[in-house]
Amino acid sequence: MEPMDTLLAAVPGGGRKVGGQYVMHCPAHPDKRPSLAVRERDDGVLLIRCHAGCPASDVLDALGLSWSDLYPDETRW
Repeated sequence: MEPMDTLLAAVPGGGRKVGGQYVMHCPAHPDKRPSLAVRERDDGVLLIRCHAGCPASDVLDALGLSWSDLYPDETRW
């Protein structure tokens, strides 16, 4: 499975695509408005950012994912 598919499957309610990124509710804090942005780089690596300030590690923990889930199979460690 591709990294974006893995992440979207883990996010309750998924996300919606806005421009070149997905936005969704951050699972690491009580989020009334979607504050989590996820963008895929040209090499397939995902960049995640909570605009409310949650560390990426907290977001991944809340989703049950690891750092390696943000990388395509050929670049995972």
